[in-house]
Amino acid sequence: MGSAIHVYGFRDGEVVQLDRASVREVLRRYAPYEVAEGEPVEWVRAADGSEADVDVGHGVVFGRPGPGVLDIIAELARRTGAAVLLLDGDRSVIVTSDSDRLHLPPDLRTNVFVIPPPALTGRAISLVINPQPEQRRRPVLPPFPYYADPVGTGAVVAADETCACCGHDQGWICTGAVHGEDVPAGRLCPYCVAFGTAAKRHGAYFNEVRAEGFSEAAVRTIRDRTPAADVLGERPWPAHCGDGAVYVGDGAFRCRACEAEVTQDGTGFAGRSGDGRRGARSVLD
Repeated sequence: MGSAIHVYGFRDGEVVQLDRASVREVLRRYAPYEVAEGEPVEWVRAADGSEADVDVGHGVVFGRPGPGVLDIIAELARRTGAAVLLLDGDRSVIVTSDSDRLHLPPDLRTNVFVIPPPALTGRAISLVINPQPEQRRRPVLPPFPYYADPVGTGAVVAADETCACCGHDQGWICTGAVHGEDVPAGRLCPYCVAFGTAAKRHGAYFNEVRAEGFSEAAVRTIRDRTPAADVLGERPWPAHCGDGAVYVGDGAFRCRACEAEVTQDGTGFAGRSGDGRRGARSVLD
């Protein structure tokens, strides 16, 4: 975690003595040994088992603190109002208010982070030491009327990857099978699937569909504009109530009209009503 982290108080650019009683009260709870009355704490152990040597003077120096010790450091800074000095690398300093920034020596004011006491935690200190890149904001996915949750099933995943059809990194990519004579190398974004771009440009299709029991629009949507339901393999997409069923994950389909479960049996798929009675047969029977 680095060589040392310093906790010091400042006033008008000068180091000031931290309140010794407060320092002792915080550190003593984490000392893995009996601290004699009047003696400073020289060693602390955090809840996660990580440790640090402690040198108490005008401030407190934690030598090579482990991850959990950062929570102890944060608690001490909150209790005393002191600054946390990370003097390795870019010499970052954490203070708990803008007014505290003005009391720092001029050479410590370059890289200052103001973290209010309620937010000053070991995790906050860790993020100053090792900043994490901001998580990418991904666009809303296009609708798939016959596929309830393509992200939940893994058919669509978040990815920083260029689509083989449109050539753009859309933030999402489809993982399922793609069929056709001119299928491009690489994976496709869900937008090129949903809007029919991959079908128009490359003759790509994703699911097998029989014409019986489907409208022409449903056939095109499921075949050319719906991510592959790999659970089907080479079997056609099931129908119910004159329309394609909706894939709801875990190998299950549900009727769009009556919401009956379209369950798999030994010969294919069959509709099952909500009360358990057999419903209309699908196109696979």
